[in-house]
Amino acid sequence: MKRDLLNKYIVGDTTTEESLEVYNWIKASSENENTFKSLRKIHDVLIWKDYKAIRAKKRSKNRRLYLPILQIAGLFILFFFVYKAFTPPNKTEITNDYKETLQTLSVPAGEYIQFTLEDGTKVWLNSKSTLTYPTQFNDNKRSVELEGEAFFDVVSLTDKPFIVKISDHVVHVTGTEFNVKSYKTFETSLISGSVTVENLNNGKSVNLKSMESVVEINNEFIVRNVDENDLLWRKGIISIDNKTIDEIIPILEQYYDKKIIVENKKFQNEKKYTGKFRIKDGVEQILKILQMQNNISYQVEDDLIILN
Repeated sequence: MKRDLLNKYIVGDTTTEESLEVYNWIKASSENENTFKSLRKIHDVLIWKDYKAIRAKKRSKNRRLYLPILQIAGLFILFFFVYKAFTPPNKTEITNDYKETLQTLSVPAGEYIQFTLEDGTKVWLNSKSTLTYPTQFNDNKRSVELEGEAFFDVVSLTDKPFIVKISDHVVHVTGTEFNVKSYKTFETSLISGSVTVENLNNGKSVNLKSMESVVEINNEFIVRNVDENDLLWRKGIISIDNKTIDEIIPILEQYYDKKIIVENKKFQNEKKYTGKFRIKDGVEQILKILQMQNNISYQVEDDLIILN
């Protein structure tokens, strides 16, 4: 088997006929399979070495995404001051409490974005996630609302706590690095500093230490060690570490906004898979690896993927 064809298969550039040819070659002998796995490991190493370039490219794209937001915000501020200039003040306006002007930023499937809040806090917003935040924080607290997943590098202001509201939970911090998400389950991972996680429904709370993670299962907080592979999305990488098909499918559905159905009832659900993939390479790249490791085929129909 030609090395060029194997490399094309790994990066997802082969035709259907070429993919079948490579698949049959891999399954022909254990020696062939070991050769392919070795090439696959080399590919994963290159992904790691290349992540800085990916991040730089994403920053450029993020600036393009953020520019329209700044333009809209600028127009809003301009209209606001024109209105104030021609509207005489009244007592109600003068005596009102401080009111925040909110912005909403959403990220489409298969993308992520990095930006900075007014206080200097850095935010990475993951695929299919939305963050609502004020253009300027008030004097007492810094509060944002999240749907989906985000990583925060919070500027430390001890007299002005940072609060993340997500689903039925609140995360209280002062200055720290942490990841919080709530797709199908709620989870918070703390890299450095300290946070307090609270469930608003039952009043339960937990304090996390550095490199601790908490996941909520059946309304109970379970604390465990942080798996840093779960945070590689900030570098444009999907990490699949010892997961079954049932565990992989929700990940692919989240990142690529496609519904995945398993039609083959004999599918080896107990079999586990490991690998790292660039998000930008697309869902079919991952499916081809699964195809190699399992006797399956897949069919893509618009927003639906069928595994047989």
